[in-house]
Amino acid sequence: ILDPLLETLCQRPGDKTFARRCALVLGSFSSRQLSRIGPFLDSETDPVVLQVLVEVAEDAGSRQLLARVAALIEKLSEGPESNGPGPYAKVRLRAHAALAASGSRLAINDLSTLLRDRRYPLRPELIDAAGEICTRQEFGSLLAAYLRSRGVTRLAMRDAILQVARREKIRRTDRMLAQLEPAEGRAAREILGHPRRGGRKAAARTRAKIDRLSDPLLP
Repeated sequence: ILDPLLETLCQRPGDKTFARRCALVLGSFSSRQLSRIGPFLDSETDPVVLQVLVEVAEDAGSRQLLARVAALIEKLSEGPESNGPGPYAKVRLRAHAALAASGSRLAINDLSTLLRDRRYPLRPELIDAAGEICTRQEFGSLLAAYLRSRGVTRLAMRDAILQVARREKIRRTDRMLAQLEPAEGRAAREILGHPRRGGRKAAARTRAKIDRLSDPLLP
């Protein structure tokens, strides 16, 4: 069933309705069976079909398929997507979302490029992926994306930056911020907020007060 279904899918390029129905059917197969879509990820050229194959690869959760998804991103970034977003833009973003959902950083360099390059819009899939898998190594790229964003997109970028900062334990006084571009450093300190006055001393006083109030010997 699987091979004829995939072959028929590829024979109907651009048919979104049929592709969506195929995706529903493919979702009923096991991860082992879905490994057969790997060669189609390598050879298929229709954006609609590729998007469905990427979604199926994400649901399968196979490392082998995710590696092919990363290879697809590289092929698109060096080919049809190298001069800006084109007909494969949705495929590229969907592929990044698939990798991020599994915690994979196989295409992190391309993700960082998309965050910095003004030719590429900051779509929700890109922002969500950045928040999930970026580390302090990509913090500058996150801030560059924040600086070129506006409105609700800037708010979403701010949330992604705070998500990474909490995970990586990046604070306003982190030495790494001094290595950033001046505008990025200012944005980071603004987002991360001001440190509390006498933070350690205040925390120590609070802990002492709690210990004193919880002492069973007190009247």
